[in-house]
Amino acid sequence: MQNGPILAGVPIIESPFFSDFIASHYFDDAQQSIAQDLNLYGFAVLPNFFAQIGHQARQIRQDLQPLFAQGQQSGEDAKQGVFTNRIQDAFKHSQTVKQLATDPRMLALLSKLYGRQAFAFQTLNFECGSQQAVHSDAVHFHSLPERFMCGVWVALEDVTLDSGPLCYYPGSHNLPVYDSRQVGFTPSQRTQQDVYEPLWNKLIETHRLRKQVFTAKAGDALIWTANLLHGGEPILRAGSTRWSQVTHYYFEGCRYYTPMHSDLIEGKVAHRDPVNIAMGVKSSEVPSLRQQQAGNQTLRGFKKAYAALLDTLMPFSARAKQRTRWPEIPLPPDFDAQTYAHLNPDIVEAGLDPALHYCRHGYLEGRPYKISVPIDFDAEAYKALNPDVIQAGFDPVRHYILHGHQENRRYRN
Repeated sequence: MQNGPILAGVPIIESPFFSDFIASHYFDDAQQSIAQDLNLYGFAVLPNFFAQIGHQARQIRQDLQPLFAQGQQSGEDAKQGVFTNRIQDAFKHSQTVKQLATDPRMLALLSKLYGRQAFAFQTLNFECGSQQAVHSDAVHFHSLPERFMCGVWVALEDVTLDSGPLCYYPGSHNLPVYDSRQVGFTPSQRTQQDVYEPLWNKLIETHRLRKQVFTAKAGDALIWTANLLHGGEPILRAGSTRWSQVTHYYFEGCRYYTPMHSDLIEGKVAHRDPVNIAMGVKSSEVPSLRQQQAGNQTLRGFKKAYAALLDTLMPFSARAKQRTRWPEIPLPPDFDAQTYAHLNPDIVEAGLDPALHYCRHGYLEGRPYKISVPIDFDAEAYKALNPDVIQAGFDPVRHYILHGHQENRRYRN
């Protein structure tokens, strides 16, 4: 008997059973459109996803222009992660770069699309077009199980055809992921992507893949899957800029490595322990950190009672000075307060507001806030098998999420 989902080790948007997820209404309408584009083409465009990009872009330019200038003037491209036309991991230098990379809406969307919790592990910031040869990210960083990696490109300004826009080949994500041995090279720490480039060019020719170019508007985002062939077009207008940010994301529950430096035949794997940018620790440290946070939950009731006592004893003026200002994030579109409270009973016991708690603390602690219905959930069958649900006026999906799964109610014939 199959207790869990079939092929749980394959991203949902790349699953051979993707149509079942669509039929089960796993995605809302907006998510479904994005998921279908990723499944079919290997990329999805999110117009104006970062609607407030103007302020963020100005701050990123202010933060990074000195680093770009330093690299150009000194010629020491390796300093502070600067490479001729890019800065790697600028989240270490710019809080705004970090905010863009760890946007809660994007993390929630990617987690939904892939079926595992997403985390940002690398940023690349560009002042002008990369002009990079067409390539697949899957040779640079990959995962086991495979394909639990993606990139998100964000336009920090309007992009024109002559400023070196992003290019990609729709459908190329369906090609196999080839390793160095298959290409005819013995991998080493010195292996670069150019050993794969003749293969990629031949695949494009043989499969008659057609290039598309992304002339984005500021605030537009584009998600690409691990194996999508993409690159940068030539810069045709000297001095033109193409300010943009790429964030690469992994997904939890995998092992991470660099394929082009790994020789699986010899058992030599260039393992990665990527940083979870949002949490500020390496991915290997995340489970213990969460365990520690879970262990601390037993103290929360006491802390709340103690804080209430101090609040009662403290004069109003002192309370005003002492009141903590917590940073808050917007609620995810699919956040449900009742489900969050159900999944995190300590919040209810402490008398905290579920929505406010998630915005201030829950997202940092990685707390769950939703339960997905089974892939084979049948709403009509659930209503027929559980007539009391209809009599009480409940929506069948919401009832199952909040109550039915705990009550082991039948949901299909």
